Amino acid sequence: MKKKFLALITAAAMVISLAGCGGTSSSSGGEQSEGENGENPDTTTIAFSTWTGYAPFFVARDAGIFEKNGVDVTLTIMESASDKKAAMAAGQIDGVAETVDTSTMSLAAGQDHVQVLALDTSYGGDGVVAKKENTSITDLKGKQVALDTSGGASIFYFNYLLKENNMTMEDVDVQNMSSGDAGAAFVGGNVDAAVTWEPWLTKAKETDFGTVLADSSTAPGVIVDTLNFSSEFIEKYPNTVQKIVDSWYEAVDYYNNNTDESVDMMAKGFSMDADDFKDTLSTIKYYGKEENVDYFQNGKINEISQMAMDLWYDMGLIDNKADVNNGINGSFVAN
Repeated sequence: MKKKFLALITAAAMVISLAGCGGTSSSSGGEQSEGENGENPDTTTIAFSTWTGYAPFFVARDAGIFEKNGVDVTLTIMESASDKKAAMAAGQIDGVAETVDTSTMSLAAGQDHVQVLALDTSYGGDGVVAKKENTSITDLKGKQVALDTSGGASIFYFNYLLKENNMTMEDVDVQNMSSGDAGAAFVGGNVDAAVTWEPWLTKAKETDFGTVLADSSTAPGVIVDTLNFSSEFIEKYPNTVQKIVDSWYEAVDYYNNNTDESVDMMAKGFSMDADDFKDTLSTIKYYGKEENVDYFQNGKINEISQMAMDLWYDMGLIDNKADVNNGINGSFVAN
């Protein structure tokens, strides 16, 4: 789903003025709140890629929510996960938005990423397509399944579904390719099933042989984006973190009550046409305060983080397992 969105903004991205850390930067211009020790950062810089789920940050900035809450936030577009990790480690950015599984991988690599807020969940944009004779995940045993095994949302989501059905990757004939290529391979009739995202889910349904076997709307909370700060930043500036969390909640509420105005802000933030941007909104769900309290306090974020840690280790993508609890701080979501 994220690559579909990236494709939509490629042309616009070519004309974005790049500044600092390889991305666009813009500040909310608010008065920063004091840290625990009385010091103030000049600004708090948050980096994220061009993904629909992060767009309420632009609402918080352009609707004056950050400024009203007394926090100065610079929003920086950085597409590369490795660039974001490097910038975070070097102190060039203060916070990063990324998926839970990505944050977990960073933690295992010894990087100081602490999840403080859930931003959005995939809600139908990711899924498994298969030939119509397959009516359940268990029917895929021994079948060719195309998916990206290099890490990321597709393989993480598929492993979640396999676990739910008492299966493992060894039960299927994996064909390794990118998620977009996987969708194309299925539509072309070259594999039995594929783990992919829109628009390939729709394209599969339009064939005379394909169906969507499962999609992320049936498993909310699995593919989730979170906001991460370093533990040092959290300890030094807890008031700032709280103001940013509160501002996100207000931005989501503002979007729900002023959708058209918010879509204009969001699209402008990503240099997109508003109608094109609006088309991407149906397959995600933004997390406000209620969803965050539930996600953190019921242990779902711990469960998903641990599942990711175990999966990446078993696949050899990380060398050791870190304690996922060290990468989660739920103290801000309910305040």
